[in-house]
Amino acid sequence: MKKKTILLLLLTGFFVGVMAQESISQLRWRSVAIGGEICLIPMIALLVWFGWMLRDELIKANVRRWKNGNSRRK
Repeated sequence: MKKKTILLLLLTGFFVGVMAQESISQLRWRSVAIGGEICLIPMIALLVWFGWMLRDELIKANVRRWKNGNSRRK
């Protein structure tokens, strides 16, 4: 994998963990009022964005493999 992809993976994992921790701590402090789940929205957006980027990288890797004739289906 490229350095950019690895860095993106590490940063995404870190920020998802931070956002999940903040969301859980917000939900713990609230007894009845709703509002802590607002922290989940950026985490979901980050996960969708990362999945989209990872999909593009996998497509590029498969195209390179097919062009080089290194298909495993032979």
